[in-house]
Amino acid sequence: MEFKPEELIKRELEIALELLKNHSFSQIAGHIGISKKILKAHIRNMMQKLQTENLEGLKKMIKVKLEEDEGIFKVITAAREQKNHSFRNQ
Repeated sequence: MEFKPEELIKRELEIALELLKNHSFSQIAGHIGISKKILKAHIRNMMQKLQTENLEGLKKMIKVKLEEDEGIFKVITAAREQKNHSFRNQ
């Protein structure tokens, strides 16, 4: 089964970028405003979609797939920057 980055929901893509920065679950959950329990559920879903069995495998798969499809990476990065900008202006 071939994975396509667009199969990940927006929140999963946001989490994927945080995972690649090697942030802790607590840091990721706090940064995006969800509980660690919800974060872990998203990670489990991502592992199923990407057919990986552990966190390191998930990170490797995310990195490879995002590099293959730079368009998705740019969209997510732009969305994050817009979100951060709106928080700063509140």
